[in-house]
Order: sequence, then structure tokens, then C-alpha cells
Amino acid sequence: MKRVVKICLVVLASVGYAQGLSGSLFSSQIEAQYAYGVSLAYEGKREEALLVLGQLAENGYHNPYSFQMILSISSSLLQQKNFALMPAEKLFSLVDYLADLAYTNYATNREVLYGYLDVKKALGQWGDFENGLSQLLAIDPENVLGNFYRGFLLYNQQRFEQAKKFLWKVITNGQEDENARQPVYQSYFLLGLIELRRENYREGVALLEKAKSLFDQDYNLDRYLAFGYQQLLEVKKAYDLVKNIPEILYSADVALIRIQTSFFLGLKDWERLASAYEKDAPLARAYRLYAQKKYREAISLVNDLMKEYEVEPVRVFYANYLRLKAAEALQDRKIRREMLFLLGYYAHQVGKLDLSLQYISPLEEEKDLRLEAILTLGSLYEEAGKYSEAIKRYEQYLKEAPQDVLQEKGFDLYLALAFLYTKTSNAYRANLSYAQAEKLAKTPEQYYRFWYYSGLISQQKNLHLQAIDAFQKAKGYSNTAEVNYSLANSLFLLQRLEDATKALETSLALEPSASSYNLLAYIYALTRTSLDTALVYIRKALDEDPENIAYQDTLGWIYYQQGEYEKALEVFAWILLKLDGVGDMEGLDEVYYHIGMVYEALNRPGDARLMWEKGLSINPKNGYIRERLFSR
Repeated sequence: MKRVVKICLVVLASVGYAQGLSGSLFSSQIEAQYAYGVSLAYEGKREEALLVLGQLAENGYHNPYSFQMILSISSSLLQQKNFALMPAEKLFSLVDYLADLAYTNYATNREVLYGYLDVKKALGQWGDFENGLSQLLAIDPENVLGNFYRGFLLYNQQRFEQAKKFLWKVITNGQEDENARQPVYQSYFLLGLIELRRENYREGVALLEKAKSLFDQDYNLDRYLAFGYQQLLEVKKAYDLVKNIPEILYSADVALIRIQTSFFLGLKDWERLASAYEKDAPLARAYRLYAQKKYREAISLVNDLMKEYEVEPVRVFYANYLRLKAAEALQDRKIRREMLFLLGYYAHQVGKLDLSLQYISPLEEEKDLRLEAILTLGSLYEEAGKYSEAIKRYEQYLKEAPQDVLQEKGFDLYLALAFLYTKTSNAYRANLSYAQAEKLAKTPEQYYRFWYYSGLISQQKNLHLQAIDAFQKAKGYSNTAEVNYSLANSLFLLQRLEDATKALETSLALEPSASSYNLLAYIYALTRTSLDTALVYIRKALDEDPENIAYQDTLGWIYYQQGEYEKALEVFAWILLKLDGVGDMEGLDEVYYHIGMVYEALNRPGDARLMWEKGLSINPKNGYIRERLFSR
């Protein structure tokens, strides 16, 4: 903290405002002068008010409300550029002096600390800011504004992991406080930017969307959200956001988002913007060349830019799409093939399976790429849940591949086919494929996978004792997190909760995952044990997948078991909104059972019965719901 130097009277005298008030003041004079300063502030005469109240403070009138007014006026004045009564440097010195005086006298007053932090932030005096912030959090560790400032400061210092802890604290503690709306908004915003920096686009977008739900009039937020949408290939969303930003506010990067998304969507406004921004954004120049039908030059420029900026081509979807369209215009088969593969690969990375299939499918007709394309398509169809198409591709591969290739990949393919035929209820073909995979297994890794998939197949058939036996055999070859999680699932469904807990603890020790955290938290909630730990675990799961209905259901059930019925209801109200557009979902009857239990605890029997009836219509065999509906 800097030494407090008396400068207020000097400043007052220099602008002819002392009016004979220096020296000691009588009580009546003090009250009159204080009232006069406040009235000036309410009249919008902030400089005059600051001078009057500042002189009182220097003369020993140390009142927390007066200092709060001084700091509020100071913070407002610091946003101005021109001042009527004194030069900027003198006003800044006066404000700095009065802020230090306020802190010296009232460092334990929260409102004074808020004002002090605002002033020091505006002055850019980050050392004093940090001292004040430490003081605020010392007297109130859960303080929303204090935690926000701490997170904001750490963010500016690029200490992102540390910043996240404070920003999440703001969100946790500020959700129900209307006065904390702005810090909560800013915290979601900064957390979203942190995830975008890490190229964790899906989580970044989810956080920015939450920020936008709180405040929908920030073009800067729209810019970053559009960037996130663009990376996730949510092209129309990205385009709509940047189109709604006034073009006078465009930077080169915003213009480029609009150029790229407009070009991809087949709209026309990209040509005008490419022409306007070709000097500011080198990639815009490539689009300009394309518009001029200089396709070879456009491809060459994109190639040069990728080398210059050392960008992995697979990360630049839109530039590769431009090269694809230019190659098609030139009928350049080599570049077209390369771009189709890169576009399909990127689309798969961000979960756009249909788009990935669209780009990879034409390669099936390329003689030298056919086998690789067929295998890739089979994997994509399997991931997309289009099992018949996946089977068709895998069987085709087995027919066309040379013998040496089949020796290398045959085990994997037959094992995949066994799983897929089980999914399509073709038990005969599943058993044939399963037997063929067993014959081809040679290495410990293959034996592990054989028994692991055997367990998954048994789980699909609800043969959980067989599944447990298979998973235990798989563990004999490799004790992985995934096999322990799958083992825990079958143990859980057989109500062997203690054994399931041990398997999940092993899984988490090997490799923490959202699914393991969720299931273990749910078991703790069911058994009403370790509820505090359950809350920690489910929050870890939700950090990875905040929109997951099953994880939210676990959170609500934990709150219910803790007797926090209102909190539970908030969670389940969110779930009900989400369920509005959801069709069939595994475990949906359990969700309705849980919601009904919360309604019953809140003495809303009609709502409880409605939820249980919905659950029973989904699963007529649900014993918990039947007991609630028919045992009373």
C-alpha cells in the first residue's frame, strides 16, 4: 500500500473551491457540507461532489457511507476523458489518495472494499487491487464479487487453471443472487474463453451459451460464440451470429467467419466481404481469387498460408473446403481426394458423423482408396448407430481384402461384426462372427478385447452373470478402467452394490471418467452413504458433460437424499424441460420416479402421481413406481 499523502486541500485550493472550509469544522458545518456534497452528486455534478466530500474526509470526517459515495463518484469519473474543474492527472491523484484513505480507515467494510477495488482497477494499480482483493476474501471467502475479481485477475495473467477455480465459485455462490447476475455472466464468459483457448470447443460453446442466456446484448460474446460454433461445424449458427453484428464493428477475424460460413452455406454475401477485407485477412484474399475464378491461385495461396502459419491442414476445415471447391472447378482429382479425406476426418473429430460420411463416401469409388474408405465408412456407420450399413461395409471388406491384410485386421472385424449382429438381433450371425474372432485371437491384447467384447455382448442380452465372468477374464489380460466400469455396471444391475463400488473405485484410480464418477455417486445416493463425496463426484462428471440428463438426475437424487428438496426440484425442473424433446432414453422411468419422490416430499401428491404414471408407462415392470402407485 502506498503512503497516504495529503493533497486534497491543495487540489481544492488550486481550483478555487476551498471556500474557507480548511481547518476544523463544527458538527453542524460537517453535516451541512456532507449533505451539500451528496446533493451535488445526485445533480450529476460529480467533480464538485468529489471535491466537497474529499475535503471533509481529509479534515477527519471518516464515515463509511461518505467513503462509499466518494469511491462510487470516483469510479464513475475515471470512465471520463475530459474534466471541467481540474486536469486529469490531478483528478487521478486525488481519487487515488481518497481511495487509499478509505481503505486505511475501513478495510473491513465490504462496500468500501468494493468501491476501492473498482477505483484501483480503473487506475490500473494492480498491486493495490490484489491487496484489497485479498482483504475482501479474508473477511468473506465466499464473496461473489471478490472471487470474480480474483478469477478475472488470474485470467489476465494467463493463469487459467487457477482462474477457473475462482470463476466456478462465483457461479456456484451467485446463481440465486440477482445482484450477482453480471459477475456470473462474466464468469461463464471467461470460462468459455479459457476452453476455446484449449481448443475444447464443445465445452467452450456450452459455457458461452450459458453466458448468453444471462445477457444477450454483447457483440463481443457473439463473436467468440460464433468462432466456437464455426469450429464445431455448427455453420448456420455461426453465420447467424456474425450476420447480426453490425458490420461497422467487424474486425478481420469476424469478417472471415462470415466469409467462410457464407461460402459453405452457398450464400452470396461472402464475395463482397472478401473484396472488402482481402488486405486485412490473407485468407479472405483466397476467397477473392476464387470469386475471380482464379482457382489454381486460390489453392496456392491457401497452401502458402498453411506453411507460413504452421497450421495442421486437418484443423482448417473451411480453408480445405475452399480448396475442395476450387479443385472440383479445376477437375483436379488428386486435390479433391485429399480434401474429401481431410474434411471427413475433421467432421468426425467434432462429432458431425453425417457430414463425415458425406465426404468419405465418394472415396469408396476410388480404386486405390476403396478398401480404406470401406473400413472407415464401416466405423463411421457403427458410431452413428447405423448398424446394418456398418455390417455391409465390414462384410464387403472381408470379401475384397487380400489374405495378408485379413490376417492383420480379421480379428477386429469379426469381433465388431459379432457385436453389430447382436445389436441387430441376428444371433446366428453373431455367434458365427464371435467364434471366428476367437479362432483369430493370438496376442494378450486380442484376448483382452475378445473377452471384453464378450462381456458387452452378454450385457446387451441382459445376461449379467455371463458378462461378469467375461469381464473378469478380460481383467486377467489387462486391468483397464473401461473393463472395471463395465464390470461395475453389471454388478450394479444385479444389486451387488458393494462389489460395484469396489470396481468403480478401481476404474477411477486407473483413469477418472465422467461415467464412473456418475455411477459411483448414484450408488452413494441410493445407499445414503458418503453423500458429500457423491456431490463432489457428480460435479466432476457434470464438469465434463453439463447437459447430460443422467448426470443431472444423479445430482437431483443426491439433493433429495440430503433433504435439499428445493434444490432437487430446481435440477428436475431443468430435466423436465430437456425431456420435452427427448424420445426413448435408457433409465427414463427412473428419472420420473425420482421426480415423483421430490414432489411427494414437497407435499405435491398430484404432481408426484403424474410423474410415476409417466414412468410406469415407459417401464411397466418398475417395482419402485408400482409400489408407490398401488400400495396406498
